[in-house]
Amino acid sequence: MPLCVAVSAVAGGLLTAVWVHRGQQEAKARLRHPELSGTRNLGGIFGEVTQAAGILLQQYESELQRLNSTKGELEVATKLQRKQARRLDAALRAIDQPVILCDTRDQVLFANGGARQLGIAEAEGMSQSDTFGDLKKLVTFQQLIHDTRTRAAAAPRRTAELNFTIHQQVVPFRASVTALFDDQGELFGTLSVLTDVREEKSAKTRHADFVSSVAHEFKTPMASIKAFLELLVDGDVSEPDEQKGFNGTLGGW
Repeated sequence: MPLCVAVSAVAGGLLTAVWVHRGQQEAKARLRHPELSGTRNLGGIFGEVTQAAGILLQQYESELQRLNSTKGELEVATKLQRKQARRLDAALRAIDQPVILCDTRDQVLFANGGARQLGIAEAEGMSQSDTFGDLKKLVTFQQLIHDTRTRAAAAPRRTAELNFTIHQQVVPFRASVTALFDDQGELFGTLSVLTDVREEKSAKTRHADFVSSVAHEFKTPMASIKAFLELLVDGDVSEPDEQKGFNGTLGGW
């Protein structure tokens, strides 16, 4: 009797071990091949665990694919944005007029080549993310930028004529400063464009000098004509020959 019990116990233990080993193998197969989750239940005591693990694995793979797709889209968008930024940077640098971009603290974020003559330019060793400097030496210009930024709600663009010293020579510029807003209407900086108005002022001066010269040339003969007309109107010239001489003189003018 004891022998039978022992044999039965050993046989039961062997069957349990085989069953557990088979379940482990099937569980590993399920994890390696999630597509088996839709087939018949092969898991034994590991069936439910294997099925749940397979579902989670599928979810993780789906999420990974979505993230990889999103990553690719973001990489493409980033490349396009960088290309657009380089294109805009090159366009601004190609403009002959001084162009200056400031942040919300009136610090210079960008200054093109035309701004160098004003003493505003990129400093050596500074990266594109650094500021190029401030406007402390250009007090009037800095005040114009400050007023435009702080009073943008009332007037988002302001224009003024300012004088800058370039190579020890005072040069007049027309400065146009515009407040910049994002899509949500939040202020994120100012853009200044300056135009050299020396030629414009010179043309106005020449025009004024011409008008003054013409007016001066007309002044003397007009005074004489006025005097002759007053004599004729007042009847101070009664002799016909004298009147005829006056008329001839007036006709000559």
